[in-house]
Amino acid sequence: MPGEPAATKSLPYAGVAAVAIGCGVAGVPLAPINLALAAVAVFVSAAIVENRGPITAPIAFFFGFLCAIAVAYAQHFDADLVTTVLGALAVGASAALTLDRPKARPVVALAGLVLGALLFLFF
Repeated sequence: MPGEPAATKSLPYAGVAAVAIGCGVAGVPLAPINLALAAVAVFVSAAIVENRGPITAPIAFFFGFLCAIAVAYAQHFDADLVTTVLGALAVGASAALTLDRPKARPVVALAGLVLGALLFLFF
């Protein structure tokens, strides 16, 4: 929309990627109730952070990073630390890099979904 800051509404896309990658690195068995509660927490926190003021790159990075780690450990507390941190770094970096690129946000969410599904199925 005209007059809307460029960084508005970028965190829900990072949230989709964080939920998918967090679920993917946690692996099998799937805990659907824990995943649903973690997803709700991610999207509520995205709405809260988005409404508090302008989103900067460090805020977007730490949002994606912490949400991916939270979702992974909500699934299983014994998730692999290295894989979880690498996935969380990828989500955080992609969230920070797409702040000024509105057309790249859905691509990041889709890439997170695909990567999360591949991690979940084959890791």
